[in-house]
Amino acid sequence: MKVLAINPGSTSTKIAVYENENEIFIKTLRHTSEELKGFEKITDEFSFRKEIILKELKEAGIELCEINAVVGRGGLVKPIPSGIYEVNEKMKA
Repeated sequence: MKVLAINPGSTSTKIAVYENENEIFIKTLRHTSEELKGFEKITDEFSFRKEIILKELKEAGIELCEINAVVGRGGLVKPIPSGIYEVNEKMKA
């Protein structure tokens, strides 16, 4: 099982891919203030960060079809108990 982990920060996006318990890829993608200045809100950065992540995975030879699960840190929801949640339309809005 391959899992993509995404940790978005204010000036970087950290990504890693794990196969079972083994880390097979890790990268910190740094974002300059120049790159980020065109975004009014953090949610506006979605496409920008997605493109960079997909590019890095491709360069590392990791195909999206190989990924079984994606996990992320943070988000724009209020604090909730830990666990597994299905992403719904309300969460994406």
